[in-house]
Amino acid sequence: MGLRVDNPRLFPAIPVIIGQMQPRNSEFVSLANLAVDEADSRLGQPVQRDVYRLFVDTRYAWVRMIDVFHLYVSSRFGIFDHSPEAAMQTQARNLEGFAERVDRNLAALAEMEKAGKLEFQQSESLGKMRVLNREWRRYWQQVHAIYGSERWRTDMPLLRENIQPLFGRIWTSIRAIESDLDAHSVDDLARLAQVAIGFSDSLWLLVLAALMLSAVMMLVFEAHIRRPIARVVAALKAEAAGKENIAIPVTGLVETQDLSHAFDHMRREVRSRQARLKAVLDYSVEAIITIDERGLIESFNPAAEKLFGYTAGEAIGRNVSLLMPEQAARQHDSHIRHYRRTGVPRVLGREREETARHKAGHDFPIALKISEMWVEGRQLFTGMISDISERAAMLEQLERTLE
Repeated sequence: MGLRVDNPRLFPAIPVIIGQMQPRNSEFVSLANLAVDEADSRLGQPVQRDVYRLFVDTRYAWVRMIDVFHLYVSSRFGIFDHSPEAAMQTQARNLEGFAERVDRNLAALAEMEKAGKLEFQQSESLGKMRVLNREWRRYWQQVHAIYGSERWRTDMPLLRENIQPLFGRIWTSIRAIESDLDAHSVDDLARLAQVAIGFSDSLWLLVLAALMLSAVMMLVFEAHIRRPIARVVAALKAEAAGKENIAIPVTGLVETQDLSHAFDHMRREVRSRQARLKAVLDYSVEAIITIDERGLIESFNPAAEKLFGYTAGEAIGRNVSLLMPEQAARQHDSHIRHYRRTGVPRVLGREREETARHKAGHDFPIALKISEMWVEGRQLFTGMISDISERAAMLEQLERTLE
């Protein structure tokens, strides 16, 4: 709820301002306007020009005095300034200055009235204006006295004697509470510091325990996982290098043991397949030779050793042209170049008769069938070769007989 400044019980000067000073102000201005209007209608008379000037200046000084009074009242309520007393003193001096100006003008007009220079309406207005001015000034002195004392508000004694001391006691209590809180804050901070130190120690112990656990886990990992796997890998690499009967250790965790068993099983399967393949090659009645894309011999089975007179050690790593006469070797190189350039095979997949050369230097007829395969990204060619010397001799004899 807002505080009403026109409350006459709380502000005793308000009834004087509203009930006495405002009506007199309104009437004074109305009378001045009548006098000015009459003088204005008679400006053709030289004497009326002076009358007109005095009434206009009186009205102006009065209106300015009322404006300053309004500022004075507003300052009392702290509307324009945080230090109302100083502002009120300045405005009271300004108001008295305009009041003296009104007095001088009214006195000059009274002298002109005695000299018979005023018209009837002007004289009537002047008489009433002088009375209103005196009365308004008397009420101004009353209001000024009230606003200059503690009586300007009827609740000021209550404020001074009860409310202000109460606020003082409240403020003292607040400061005491703040001091107590400060003291407790220091104690609380000290306790918090102790808690923080204890927490820090616990944290370091936790970190140390975590590091120790990590070290233990690393040792377990090293002993039961990494080392067993490393031994399995080393065994497989040794076997890939040609070493046989390399034991794969079965140690560590159940999972690593399972891994070792799986690798061992795979190795046995590979060995079994290699053994079956070797048996096929070793016991094949046909010579089987494998060459790479450059024509270098990579495998040479026992039947090939028997057919061509070379051991596998002598043949492997040398060009397959070793096993052909010069003309057949040139044709073979031409077939290889054509296939690598165009991808169109001339001899792959078909059996054809060729001439081969034995290590001893003699030539003999063979039946040759070449196939292609890819191993680990490398292109290889396998040739299956049969000696057809007997079949060629029989055909030759048959041809002679027919002739």
